[in-house]
Amino acid sequence: MTDASGEVQDMVIEEAGGESAELDEGTPSAVEVAEAWLAQLSDRMAVPASDVQDHLLDLWGALDEGPARSEVERWLTETLRRNLYSVSDINERLETLLPAG
Repeated sequence: MTDASGEVQDMVIEEAGGESAELDEGTPSAVEVAEAWLAQLSDRMAVPASDVQDHLLDLWGALDEGPARSEVERWLTETLRRNLYSVSDINERLETLLPAG
């Protein structure tokens, strides 16, 4: 939300007791994003690189700056040169990228 000067303002909601709290957008964690992706892949053997890109972008958005995010960036670049990914390859990469849930 922006004010009249164009500055971005934090969204705050008023709770029943008169206390205020920041509005939680409900953004999933990187592990939740990865688990949801893997659940979608459970009955597949391979997926197009474009599907991998879509999910990697979601994962990238859920990660903080650091080595895991850098690895996702490298993986995204790789998807430009590939057409297909095996589900086992995706699973192995996600296991090395994120802590076990």
